[in-house]
Amino acid sequence: MKIATSKFIEIANKYGFEMTSQSIRRSVSKRLSHNEIWAKNIDQLFANLDKDKNGIIEIAEIKRYLRKCCGQTKEQSREASKYLITAFDRNGDHTITKEEFVSHFDEMDVDSARKGISHALKLYDDYRHRRDSSSTILKSFSVHLTELHDKGKEKHVRA
Repeated sequence: MKIATSKFIEIANKYGFEMTSQSIRRSVSKRLSHNEIWAKNIDQLFANLDKDKNGIIEIAEIKRYLRKCCGQTKEQSREASKYLITAFDRNGDHTITKEEFVSHFDEMDVDSARKGISHALKLYDDYRHRRDSSSTILKSFSVHLTELHDKGKEKHVRA
């Protein structure tokens, strides 16, 4: 039996649960890493970024990815990587562990997380195979990076 999200929220709120469509999306997105295909994609993206294979993504690895796969300049990647680290980093050590990486995607809206992961993997694959990435993929990933950048910048300013 299927039930519309709005009807589910109405019934849940009637019985004292405080729910919104946003809280429903968040609870569904928490299952993203439990989905076998998306868990593999998240693992692959982490492995692509963790060039030295030490289990931690460092700022230099993000800068490298942004320059090589996204065509950013040194200045652009320096600025963006600072805020991207902040967006993912939970413990303030200026690195991203696998747990922090997975947790970040689990807290995102499912569709947004899937798009970001897919675009990042496609850009990396294009770079690895010396193919030009389509402007559509670059533009879409740029939008996703801007959202992450803004989230990290906001978190960075509060700290």
